[in-house]
Amino acid sequence: MANASEHYAIRQLPVVPNSWTPVVVPINCFSFSVRCDQGAIYICTDQADASTQDTLPQGAQECVDAVWGGGGGCRFEVGSTVAYLKSAGGNLTAILKFVF
Repeated sequence: MANASEHYAIRQLPVVPNSWTPVVVPINCFSFSVRCDQGAIYICTDQADASTQDTLPQGAQECVDAVWGGGGGCRFEVGSTVAYLKSAGGNLTAILKFVF
């Protein structure tokens, strides 16, 4: 998928209630956000550990920003999994934004 800029990408990710869907970084970036306007979704960093889970209410946005230390590179590399999503009910679509 082509982006207008190599520094900004938006993705729509189908999210279902019966399994965790990985959030995979499409560009090297320093921040990403997750939002779902259709319903509540669960987000976690370890799908096997319930203590890493949080709930995003419908319309809420989770933003993760990593400060650049000036050493080059990026915090979230293309192809890496940064979180997992699961619907709190029904088949939903999460909106993901990634910024370098």
